[in-house]
Amino acid sequence: MTVKSYLPGALLCCLAVAAPACKESRRAPAGIRVENGLGLNSFPLGLLAKGKLDAAALSSKTISGALDSSPGLAGLLEYVVECALAPGQVVDLRIAGKTVKLEGSFGMSPGWAKGPCDEACQEWVTACLMARTNVFTIPVSLYFVTNHPAAHNKGMTAAEAAIYGVEEGAFYGNWFLDPPRQYACWGSGRDPYYQTLRVCTQPGNACGFQVVGPCGVMDGRTGGAATRSACEGKDPKSGAYTRCHNRASLPGGKAYPTPNRIYTRIMTTYIKRSRFVERPAAAGCMSKPPGPDAGVPPDMSGASGRAGSPCRNDDDCNSATLHCDARASRGVCTKACQGGASIAEEEKQCGGAGTTCLVRGDPKTTGAAFCTRACTAGLKPGAPKGCAPGLLCTGFWLTNSTMDAPGCYPFCSSDSHCPSGFHCGRTGECDPLKVPDTLSADGDPCDASKVTVSQCRGFCSRVGQTDATQGICYSMINLAEGSRCPDNPAKMELVSKKGQDDMGLCMYRKCATDADCTAPLKCILSNFTFSRVCAYF
Repeated sequence: MTVKSYLPGALLCCLAVAAPACKESRRAPAGIRVENGLGLNSFPLGLLAKGKLDAAALSSKTISGALDSSPGLAGLLEYVVECALAPGQVVDLRIAGKTVKLEGSFGMSPGWAKGPCDEACQEWVTACLMARTNVFTIPVSLYFVTNHPAAHNKGMTAAEAAIYGVEEGAFYGNWFLDPPRQYACWGSGRDPYYQTLRVCTQPGNACGFQVVGPCGVMDGRTGGAATRSACEGKDPKSGAYTRCHNRASLPGGKAYPTPNRIYTRIMTTYIKRSRFVERPAAAGCMSKPPGPDAGVPPDMSGASGRAGSPCRNDDDCNSATLHCDARASRGVCTKACQGGASIAEEEKQCGGAGTTCLVRGDPKTTGAAFCTRACTAGLKPGAPKGCAPGLLCTGFWLTNSTMDAPGCYPFCSSDSHCPSGFHCGRTGECDPLKVPDTLSADGDPCDASKVTVSQCRGFCSRVGQTDATQGICYSMINLAEGSRCPDNPAKMELVSKKGQDDMGLCMYRKCATDADCTAPLKCILSNFTFSRVCAYF
């Protein structure tokens, strides 16, 4: 596999020497040297925090159901156990009829095996998980530095420092909240190769982390002194950053803006120095790292900083209770709320008229309720009561048993809504890889029991009530941005709640006879679409 498979095109010409192997040899975590294969996932960890981290918790109905619909969650749970528990602590995970033994490694919160995960536990495990996250899911060797008692870390030896010589940055927050708090800052070092594979400390990274700024007094992106910093200090023995904030210090000083939150449970990471060097500026090539995203997308309501407003970081949100949820391609100011109340009560929770508490799924299981801007479906982006570009006006008819009042939800409709080098996927999320045309198109059959296998250009939805293999490929579109399905648009039956929600589902293919369908699908009259479509019978 070549480097071109992974690196953004704009950076390729800046790398001066031949690349080493794209995938470093993996080894089991030992000591504080780790791998970073963890990919992003929105699984609500708060459900696990309420009780012990044991086999009973991982076999609960909610967890089992989530694993059935997305077996890839097993990888996240493996990392959770490794980060939280100590060596020798083992938890059984039952998946696909087999029992897998997950063993602790870092010991950030070994007490979770005996009782609930409190705030300290949540923040330590979060810092560990964030440090091991890589949007490209390419393993890169790391060196963790932290003041956690379990680390017994007195700093690198000279030999270790010679290998892990680049201070990448620091990670902190709380993934167990929904919406989560997830902050990163960049360190004093820079490597042009590894930091194109490890991008979560860089602005516009699509990791979903809010990048606060430089961690300390030195700015690795410029090589000079930092004018603002995320962290107050650095342990001279371990090299770990301490007391990191959700908002960077005011320019030219050590004072921090108010309101702000201080985190003390932090993971600082160091990476290897590669053999790459950056060439001087050339035509079409950058001579220095890319800068932060240009400006905040405009808030068409004229009420910037309120719930649902676009943001880059917490500085862009004008309330002490709101924070910038950067998981989307363009972040939004939000906070958790209680759904199901009256419109007036939801507005009171979320900041006044024009806001709402949007409920996605069942908050008691794997859903969430969060503040955003209220909207009217069917309006073009930028209309007075419509959503800004890159946002979807929805009440989540697809996941809620009863539609909620619609609110603006992050949802890309084109690559222009994504960070540079990323592509808009078929469910409104930005992805570093483009969808291959060789995969099955929307409306084609797929095996819903193999959701970890790439089959569809979009996603495989289970439709069989008793047969777990019966699935159909589908994509989602924002009807305010257009009603054209990406595959076979003239033949698709668009499933939607017209006039009530802008979430459209491209799943069923119109037909007249069985010959119009791909076996084993048949042409049937659907009670769902009230037309003849290709489906299982």
